[in-house]
Formats: sequence, C-alpha cells, structure tokens
Amino acid sequence: MALNDRISIYRRPEYLTPRGAWPDLSDLRRGMDDLFNTLFSGGTPSGFAAQAAGAFQPAVDLWETPESYIAHVNIPGVTKDDLDVEVTGSTFTLKGERKAKEVAENATCHVRGIAVGEFQVSYTFPIKIDAPSVTADFKDGVLTVTLPKVEPERAKTVKVNVAETA
Repeated sequence: MALNDRISIYRRPEYLTPRGAWPDLSDLRRGMDDLFNTLFSGGTPSGFAAQAAGAFQPAVDLWETPESYIAHVNIPGVTKDDLDVEVTGSTFTLKGERKAKEVAENATCHVRGIAVGEFQVSYTFPIKIDAPSVTADFKDGVLTVTLPKVEPERAKTVKVNVAETA
C-alpha cells in the first residue's frame, strides 16, 4: 500500500494551522509570476511555485569576496551521496534529491509539510569560476561551496613598430 493511499484528506484543525500562514501580497505576486513563467517556459518550478507543487527547493545564500563566491545551501535530510555539484565556465549548478522518510505500515499521516523530491538550482556569475579550485563542505545539513574566481588577465602593453610605406 502506497503512502498516498493511507493519507486521508480532511480539514486541518485550527491548532495545527501555522500562525502567519498567509504570505504578504508581494510574496504572492512573486510566486504567481514564478508559477506562470515556469508553466509557459516548460522549466522546472522554483521558489513559491516549487513549494506550491510540493517540490523541495533548497534555501541558498550567495556571498562574494574579492577572491571568490561562496554559496551556503540549506539541505536538511539530504545525504552527501545524493548531491551533485557542477561548475561550467561561470555557472554553478547543484542537483540533488531529498527522499521521503519511511513510515510504519499502519501509520496515519495528519500533516505532511516536508517537501521531498529532486531539485536543481543554477547560478551564473559575471566572472568565470576556477573549476579545479572549487571546494565543498557538508556539515549539519548545510552545504558550503567556495567558488574561486578566475584571475582576470592583466592588460599588456605591447610596443608596435610602425613601418613606413611609400
């Protein structure tokens, strides 16, 4: 018997409803924009649209230092083996999967609020990344990826001889 077959749909009691459950209007508008962009572009839902679809979308903080970009990704419930970090040129891509927890055969689910499934996030930076120097550290459900920037080429001054033509 599948988990979905054991879940009964019913009105959630008020004591189980989270406080502040209604997002403000700007969040709602941003979410609707994201949803329609996803639907009409044929892409993978992200942000509010992913949450509405029940898909897992990790929270990401991106920082920049003079030498590198640093990504902090909150991915609780994901193992190191379920992650794939890729760097191509100036694009950083993280793919992975958060799997559903096994439940007892006779268990009844009253609230299901933990999103599961495959996810993918990509970010393109204005400066190329030194792919061989990228490092990643995974601890306590937080993935920290350090993406060193490629040193920009210094302008060289070249003396050009001018030939005189007749």
